Amino acid sequence: MAAANVRLATTDALTGLLNRRRFDEALARETRRAVRKARPLSLLLLDADCCKGFNDRYGHQKGDEALRPIACAIMTAYDPAADIACRIGA
Repeated sequence: MAAANVRLATTDALTGLLNRRRFDEALARETRRAVRKARPLSLLLLDADCCKGFNDRYGHQKGDEALRPIACAIMTAYDPAADIACRIGA
């Protein structure tokens, strides 16, 4: 598969973060590595809660607009050489 197609298939279009497919792959890979090397594995999950209520009140477009700066903050805070950042919600 061409690199552009891989990127499209593994990136969340709204936020630019990796998607659920990449999360599942990375979690499985890193879990195996942690077990093999007897090393700890850290996982940080952030939940932008109350999205349903926000979307019901302001509309899905505004909800989407609210998710982008959250994704941007995450992308500026992680180290892409050692970490991954994914959007696993819908």
